[in-house]
Amino acid sequence: MSIDLEQVRSANPIEQLIGEKFALKRQGTRLASVEHDSLVVTPQTGLYFWNSRSEHGDVFDFVGRHFLNYGSSWNNRDAAMFMEVARYLAQRAGIRIEEGATFASRRVGRNANSSSACTRRC
Repeated sequence: MSIDLEQVRSANPIEQLIGEKFALKRQGTRLASVEHDSLVVTPQTGLYFWNSRSEHGDVFDFVGRHFLNYGSSWNNRDAAMFMEVARYLAQRAGIRIEEGATFASRRVGRNANSSSACTRRC
């Protein structure tokens, strides 16, 4: 069995997750944090940028840093960390992940760091 990262990602819109931690306001096609003006979310691309913290990424990165509290030690290429985030997001969306599952991704190009984090059995 493989984990479809695109299914997990699309079931967890980045603006909803970040909106649980920080109040967001619309600014054109983007959303910005009310409290932290350098935190910007772009729903169309599924990415966030937090310029004052030199932080950016997708939903997997935000959850790793802010929901699972890895903070600056978050590494989306660490298979164990990434698997914990993938399981968290899948559970949150009601997606079942079996033990020993591998990652499957249809992503090519755009911000492929997260989707390629685990290519072996985790």
